[in-house]
Amino acid sequence: MFAEAIGLSLVGSLVAFEWAGLSPGGLIVPGYVALLASRPLSLLAIGAASFLALLAVRLASTYLILFSRRRFVFTVLTGLLCMRAIEAGFSLAPSLPAEVHGLGYLVPGLIANDMEKQGVLPTLLMMAGVSAVIRVILLVMGVAS
Repeated sequence: MFAEAIGLSLVGSLVAFEWAGLSPGGLIVPGYVALLASRPLSLLAIGAASFLALLAVRLASTYLILFSRRRFVFTVLTGLLCMRAIEAGFSLAPSLPAEVHGLGYLVPGLIANDMEKQGVLPTLLMMAGVSAVIRVILLVMGVAS
């Protein structure tokens, strides 16, 4: 199920970028979000961590020289810390197997990175659209429940 979701995510992200010139939050994000579609608390936690990371990066950018790879790494690390803090603060149990869940710590930072580059609304709309298509494909294939 995970391999199918990530494979579809790679293709979906590429198609979305070629078609609309917008990234759906990163190459793996739509597939990961599609896997979590039946877990609204997990989706809410990812969304909150993404927004917190975006705000933190914007605030830090006024005091630090953040650009290119440095900004990307700072954003992903901030997203990871925000996600971990939200999980610990709200006692959210991992909703996916450990090897898959670990990847989820990177997702908020990837989303925040794209929100910083192309705007919040375009990123969220593209992510929602590509994730929904992937979710439907996974359901039709019978690998998601």
